[in-house]
Amino acid sequence: MYNPLSFEFTFLTARTAISNENYEKAYQYLLMAKNLYPYNDTLYNNLGLVYLKTGRFKEAEESYLYALTLNPFMADVYNNIGSLYIETGRYDEAITYLEKAVYFKPDFYLAYFNLGMVYYMKNNYRKAQVYFKKTLEINPQFTPAIVLLSEVEK
Repeated sequence: MYNPLSFEFTFLTARTAISNENYEKAYQYLLMAKNLYPYNDTLYNNLGLVYLKTGRFKEAEESYLYALTLNPFMADVYNNIGSLYIETGRYDEAITYLEKAVYFKPDFYLAYFNLGMVYYMKNNYRKAQVYFKKTLEINPQFTPAIVLLSEVEK
């Protein structure tokens, strides 16, 4: 049974809405959770994700950066802000954050993939190839890396 005064249940409801790609409902529950516990780093990471998925890039960036002020060791946040910067064409900034993601979590295949994407977007296929290969060392079944690696190896 849902308890509107419980951060955990409110946050879980928001995460479920994100999983179902119901970003408006997720946003509502994340705001409720924020009122209950305003200093939760993971909450701001998820809020950033909802903003990113709904095209609110400035708000996404602010949420991710605030999450990092609360906890500067969150590899997921560094990866997410890197993804945001890829999406907005800020490739050099993306590299900085993605490198921090793999520093804090050396087996973070998504961050390696995103580094490959940055270099792919910058037409540096040699570096993209390195990162796509690293992605596949960690997760050999990651289809996007398989596809892009075959493309940069042509």
